[in-house]
Amino acid sequence: MVVRFLSMLRLLLLPLVLTACAVQPDTLAPAALTPQQALESPALALTGEARLPSVDLLAVNEEMREFLREQVPEDASRQRKVKLILQAILDDGLQLDYNSFKTLTAEQAFYQRQGNCLSFTNLFVALAREAGLDVEYQEVDVPPSWDRWGNNHLYNRHINARVRLPFKGDQAVDFNMRDFDVEYTRKRVSDQYARALYHNNMAVYWLGEQQLDQAYLSIREAISLHPGTAFFWTNLGTVHSRIGDAARAEAAWLEAVRLAEEPSAMSNLARFYERHDKPQLAGYYADAVEGYRRKNPYYLYSQAEQAYEMGEYEEALSLLRRAVKIRDDEHEFYRLMGFSQLYLGDEAAALDSFEQAEAVADNEIDRHRYNQKQRLMAQVAH
Repeated sequence: MVVRFLSMLRLLLLPLVLTACAVQPDTLAPAALTPQQALESPALALTGEARLPSVDLLAVNEEMREFLREQVPEDASRQRKVKLILQAILDDGLQLDYNSFKTLTAEQAFYQRQGNCLSFTNLFVALAREAGLDVEYQEVDVPPSWDRWGNNHLYNRHINARVRLPFKGDQAVDFNMRDFDVEYTRKRVSDQYARALYHNNMAVYWLGEQQLDQAYLSIREAISLHPGTAFFWTNLGTVHSRIGDAARAEAAWLEAVRLAEEPSAMSNLARFYERHDKPQLAGYYADAVEGYRRKNPYYLYSQAEQAYEMGEYEEALSLLRRAVKIRDDEHEFYRLMGFSQLYLGDEAAALDSFEQAEAVADNEIDRHRYNQKQRLMAQVAH
């Protein structure tokens, strides 16, 4: 199975999008609030002193040191140490499992034996430095991919580690080296940036758990550590939107656009201004992001749902076929495809779609539902 890396999460009200050409209105109205005000959240009634507990991503305890001594001889070469630490984490010792929604510190990953690529990188960096290696985080510009978590659409970003080896150059260390492409653009990032990413991911996690106070504190901490990262502000806007603070959501999204023309912020602003009866601004931001929306499978799926509800089954099928070319492991894409095909009278194709939905469904309840659908269709056919 191809691993989909989920180290840095952007949480979206709309699917992720990227800037395209658009005509700017004569005047873009300024936000009602400043970015500094967007960092506040009076709606949550938190005290000004409210802070998250201190987190050390790279803490190494004595049990971890003992594990390292058992797995990696002190006199091994640097290159040998890299290989042995990787084997200890992924194979011989911990057998760490990939879990895209688990963002953990090095110590937590060591004991839970799972995590996403940021969790893995935290653990590797911590153990490698303990073994005397010169290692740092690096951000990797991977091809765009998306996930869905409940009602949240997530855009995946990736981080891994880089080890400096004398006379041999730098070596990239990745959770899934088989799918890592050395041609991907990479840049070194600081430990502080990695901590900011951790808090950003935790904000997404807490939002999914409906813990709005924790989500807000987490994303505020991420911004305090690295205020120039645009997608942190996008996520702050989404947190404010869930809280019900429209003015602060707008201010945060506009700051994300100011920093980097952040595409998901533009998408959220398009919906925001549409709801607030500002068609010129809504149109401007919608036009700016339309091109990239069409590359987002979840946006295509949402458009297919609308077409299906309006009885436009051919259009729904066309959109769904494009969606599964981008993301072929979402059972709901095939489910809607099957129902569209049924309405068009193509029962054989519908049966194939439900079989595919069953094959990629990630839980027993959904698999049983699709299996029952296939059995009913087979009975009707006979």
